[in-house]
Amino acid sequence: MQSNASLIDMPDYSASIAAAAAAANQVYTGSKVINGSGITANPMYVKGSPGTVTVNGSAFTATGAVLADGNITINGSGVASGNSQVCFYSKNGDITINGSGIALNGVLYAPNGKIIINGSTITVNGCVVGKQVTINGSSFGVNRDDYPPTSLKGRHVKLIQ
Repeated sequence: MQSNASLIDMPDYSASIAAAAAAANQVYTGSKVINGSGITANPMYVKGSPGTVTVNGSAFTATGAVLADGNITINGSGVASGNSQVCFYSKNGDITINGSGIALNGVLYAPNGKIIINGSTITVNGCVVGKQVTINGSSFGVNRDDYPPTSLKGRHVKLIQ
């Protein structure tokens, strides 16, 4: 890790994600809590104050992106996003994952906040991009393919040194 490196402006994909959520009639104001097992989420935008998304459960499938103006929290054990890819995008807040045995396919994107991962045996098949990333626990892995994730269609982020 390089200290005192200059910051790189992160792309803002929120307008296109908000438009996809509006087309799917999945725009909410305030906060959205998703509980249970076998949870299905489509493109979604939670706006306003606090603009938070909380996922509590043991299995969910999602397509496209889940955009929040505020924080996104994922709690559970044995949580898996299935074969589809999802982008969890916190526009101005943090993304926190609490649990064990979690496998996510897609992107965790918090360009203005922190990504905090607490737990064990957590795998992200895709990308983790945040202003700050903190990992507390054991057995955390990121598997990145050589192509952009499908949850941000037509878009990609490239790290430049």
